Amino acid sequence: MTDSTRIGEDTRPDFDKLRDKARAMIDNRELPATIPKSVIADDYTQGNCKCRLCGVNLKRFGDFRYCIFDYVPDYVPDKALEYILCFRCHAAWQVAVITRFK
Repeated sequence: MTDSTRIGEDTRPDFDKLRDKARAMIDNRELPATIPKSVIADDYTQGNCKCRLCGVNLKRFGDFRYCIFDYVPDYVPDKALEYILCFRCHAAWQVAVITRFK
């Protein structure tokens, strides 16, 4: 076993790659382009709870999930899209949103 394959090692992409992927997903409307008024963070990671950006199973890493709600336009009342992100991807998405127009 090499150092790069230790059991439990975090093999997710680095932050810059995550930010770039978040920008691409925003451009493709796969993630919200604005930061919502509120985000729910909890440790409820039952079942198949995967990060939308990096794809990691949050239960495996014992990570918090960040639930971002993006409300559908007015013609669909009381509907929201939920995006689940891990801690690092949530930060990368926020940076991507904030720096998108610089």
